[in-house]
Amino acid sequence: MEDAGPLEVAEKLVGLSRADWKYADLYARAAEGAMASLCTREQFQGLLGQRTRVKQLILELQRAIRRGDWTESEELAEQGRELRTRIERDHRLLSLGEVIYGRRSLDPHATALALAGVVAQPARVLEREITRLSSDLRTLAGMDSLQSGFYERRAAEFDRMIVDLPEDPPARVDPTEQREAALDAADGGDFGAVLRVARNAARSGRDRTGRIRAPRPSSAWVARLVEPIPADAVERARWLGLEPAALEPNEAFNAYSSCSCADRAVLPAFPLSEERRELEACTCGHACPPNVGKSLKNSLDALMVHPFLTSGGTRYLPWFGAEAVLVESFPEGEPDARTPLLESLSLPRRRGLTRLALEDALLSKGPVLCEDLGLDPTAYRLTCVPFDVYERLANRYGWGMQELWTHFDGYQLTRELELQALVGGDVRYGGADDLCGVGRGYDSDHITARFAIVRRDRFEAREPHEAE
Repeated sequence: MEDAGPLEVAEKLVGLSRADWKYADLYARAAEGAMASLCTREQFQGLLGQRTRVKQLILELQRAIRRGDWTESEELAEQGRELRTRIERDHRLLSLGEVIYGRRSLDPHATALALAGVVAQPARVLEREITRLSSDLRTLAGMDSLQSGFYERRAAEFDRMIVDLPEDPPARVDPTEQREAALDAADGGDFGAVLRVARNAARSGRDRTGRIRAPRPSSAWVARLVEPIPADAVERARWLGLEPAALEPNEAFNAYSSCSCADRAVLPAFPLSEERRELEACTCGHACPPNVGKSLKNSLDALMVHPFLTSGGTRYLPWFGAEAVLVESFPEGEPDARTPLLESLSLPRRRGLTRLALEDALLSKGPVLCEDLGLDPTAYRLTCVPFDVYERLANRYGWGMQELWTHFDGYQLTRELELQALVGGDVRYGGADDLCGVGRGYDSDHITARFAIVRRDRFEAREPHEAE
């Protein structure tokens, strides 16, 4: 790499990982590689130890002063001053190291949500962010010959993004809802939530707002989803506990979820939960396929009328087209199943894990695992099984028959602009059709993890079509 130093490169990559979720795992891995030349993980731990030593020095200094031992006090104060100077000098490195070497998770900040098309932002802000990200990608392309093609392709995708300026953009919260959300958060002592709502409210109305227009599905990426996964990768994946599955298309389901209601998504008054299973429904009169039961219709309607996101940072509208995937097929009656895949992710167990723990494992180890299987990590991604994949494979594998939730890929966005992790599959609430949301820190034994390898193309949002 030339021109910019490793620190600047790592900072650009961290910025991309926060904004461009589709490749967040790859950016994070590249950032760690750039950072390692400046400060390894072990060296970073040493820097953190300096902070602990400052606290210890303060206690020792206080004791020396109380004893009236001014010689020791002078020595300790000098040590503390030198150590504090080193910490301040390394502040930028420490701040970056905390992100790169700390637990990895998806960050629902304004840029990521706006790029997902699920919230509106001032048009000038969106255009500025798109330009910045595209510029950073092209800078990286000029510095990293091995990954230049990937960075250039992603920059070109940002260049093609279009900011729509609708009269009534989706997912905007009216002033009454903003006040109610802030009051609810204040009553619970959640100052962070109040801060987010207040900042969002303060921006409202100052500039004309817009949203990112979701791309229509191109024949190219639809065709790629159908392509069989390479045979040698399939054989390696079997050893990990992953089975190949060819998903049959359901055009009626796809047509229903492309209803125009999806283009007018609004933040929910309350998120999906165990107590509150149903949200607003599709009301435009778009015909629902006759073979859709009530529980599945409720789940599809919720996905259409409220903003949900994939782990790839796009609007989640379930895809019921033909697709080839790799998926863990262990029986749901064995929710604690130990597999080589679980061990490869360094996860201590399968049941009772938080979504935050799963995000860390997937973002940290997913790309390497794909490479080990012989799959291009820019084309494939390891995820929690998506809801629509689970729903279509449930009959084949006997899923959805237990009083148990499974982690699904994706999240529901709340009024406070926080993420609720998607789960479902509990037989009491619709079995394979069940869709619910839980906090990302939820760790009950009532939930298990099942993983899949999918093509990143499946994360591409689809432009909703007007109902006929």
